[in-house]
Amino acid sequence: MPRSRIIFLAILAVAIIIAVFFGVARPQLEQAANDAATQQAVIRAQNATATARANVTNIRINYGTEKDSWLKAAVERFQVAHPEIRVELIGQGSMASYNALSQVTDDKNTFDGNKPIPTLWSPAASIQVNLLNSETTSPTKLNRELAINCKQLVLSPMAIMVWEDRAAAFEAAYKDKGGITLQNIADALSGPAQGSWGKLGGNPDWGLIKVGYTNPYESNSGIMMVIALANNFYNKPTRVTGAEATAPDFQKFMATLSNAVSQSLLSSSGLLMRDVIARGPASYDFVIVYEALGIENFKNVVGRHRQTIRFVYPKFNLYTDHPLCIIDHPSITPAEREAAKVFQNFLLSKDIQTLALTYGYRPADISIPIFGANTVFDDPELQAAGVGDAIGQELALPDGATIQQLLTVWRRSYTGS
Repeated sequence: MPRSRIIFLAILAVAIIIAVFFGVARPQLEQAANDAATQQAVIRAQNATATARANVTNIRINYGTEKDSWLKAAVERFQVAHPEIRVELIGQGSMASYNALSQVTDDKNTFDGNKPIPTLWSPAASIQVNLLNSETTSPTKLNRELAINCKQLVLSPMAIMVWEDRAAAFEAAYKDKGGITLQNIADALSGPAQGSWGKLGGNPDWGLIKVGYTNPYESNSGIMMVIALANNFYNKPTRVTGAEATAPDFQKFMATLSNAVSQSLLSSSGLLMRDVIARGPASYDFVIVYEALGIENFKNVVGRHRQTIRFVYPKFNLYTDHPLCIIDHPSITPAEREAAKVFQNFLLSKDIQTLALTYGYRPADISIPIFGANTVFDDPELQAAGVGDAIGQELALPDGATIQQLLTVWRRSYTGS
């Protein structure tokens, strides 16, 4: 065979071998390349995630649950605007959180059953802030205020909510004495009617007058009720004194109202409102709670029980002002403090303050109109039910020691019956 032909056949054989090899191996080679690329992409994604997490500041907010709906809506918007800050919400009754924070020490990074110390604290009212700081400034505790840089977020006055048919009967009985007031409710409970709707001119089937409120040791609205009882008993807007808080006549007045209950006292205003919706007038006649909760749940209440519910404001009233405070504790890092300030400012921005109106809160920003701006406060049904500007004269909060005296008087007068 000629040499050239041998070379040609050799080359052809090699070509065939190469073609067969790549034909068989190519898919495996491509798969290996794809696997390598995928692995690199995964590594890059993991690195990016780790970098992002390293650049995110986590802040924990311990808050009163009555503003749950508004705060969650605000946080959802905040996370879009500030992905570099992650907000963890921890709902808790305001008095319960105050009691837990009052036990905080500098040498521990946890409180209340091994929970992390919150970055921010937002109880329902400045009452809890005053109580907490009056304790932690003691030399035997932290020797400083634990809740600092507090800013009011939203406002809501206390309201007495009463079913329309009960309101009509009560107002007829007390038409010459001011209608529905805390003093008149106490009189109806302890006077000739002895708490009987039948003797008061109402439907005998309604049974006894039933008052709903929250546990003052666990919930802010409960302690606000206790304070309002004192000022309305003494018929004054100025601070109630310790001597007035412990006077026998006031203790009797407190016992009359605090024991006119048919249900166990609940630990938060949100839970109370849900129970009112579920049980209705069979279990509650007068409910002392925040205006905002009444507004937020008004349609549901009316739809479920087929009658409206009236809003009546005490003559001397007080606001729940929802302060948002930074917790001054060694476990809170400088980055967390700065993130907390960013969150505070966001909640006080015009858009988020206006959003509060949707949930029945009055903005802390006084430049934002409450009425006449096409908000929920302009609802004709709510206005017909009594929601308006006439919310009673704002009373001056007593000092921490007097608040503790009022709590003691309530505890001793409440029988739990």
